Amino acid sequence: MIGSSAALLAITRATAGEMIVLIGSVLILISAIGVIRFPDALTRMHALSKASTLGVSLALAGAALAMTRLDDVMSLAFAAALQAFTNPVAATLLTRATYYANEPAATRSKWLRRLRLAEDVEQTGDDEQQHHNGSDVRHDSGDPGDAPNG
Repeated sequence: MIGSSAALLAITRATAGEMIVLIGSVLILISAIGVIRFPDALTRMHALSKASTLGVSLALAGAALAMTRLDDVMSLAFAAALQAFTNPVAATLLTRATYYANEPAATRSKWLRRLRLAEDVEQTGDDEQQHHNGSDVRHDSGDPGDAPNG
């Protein structure tokens, strides 16, 4: 009787691990589809960092659940922790680099246009306030279209 409950537990752990790996794989697939479908670099990085981090972590956790040896489980847990800590940081750094490089793909982003519009509105308010205070300091937005003609 004891042997059959241990076998049932092993089968249940293996099945649960396989289901978790399947869910993680589906999230990784959704992440890949998002990378292909989204129009610009910033939204692609968002899809890649969020879904793939969770997907890989789930896939590794499911594999660890199905394993029986402690060293295999610890290796997979370490890989999942490393993925969870490094992938979001790397995605943030790549996104910031894209933003500051004024990558053409980044300038098509609706979010980026809204952000720049908000910065322009804020800057216009600062310019008007400085004009009323007697200071006439021009802030360059960095856009080539803002350069004076002539």
